[in-house]
Amino acid sequence: MNKRSSRRLPLSDVHYEAIALLSDVKRPSHEEIARRLGITRMTLYRYRKRPDFKRELKREIKRRAGELMRENRGRARVRATRDIEWFFRETGLS
Repeated sequence: MNKRSSRRLPLSDVHYEAIALLSDVKRPSHEEIARRLGITRMTLYRYRKRPDFKRELKREIKRRAGELMRENRGRARVRATRDIEWFFRETGLS
């Protein structure tokens, strides 16, 4: 009996491109992602089932979410400072 190897190949450049597109904030549809990568939509769904792909996708989503949070936190601080300065100017309390 010849048993088939269950060992998977490591993630390729196409996998990482798919991860980048799937983790994008303005994520295109699965159909658009597959077209850009030159694969079928079913292949993309098969990629998403792979544990190593899921792990990398989750890591990338967390990384990008952290970036967005840091970026927005900085904007909120600047805006809050401006709002406070505006309040004091308008009320004459400065």
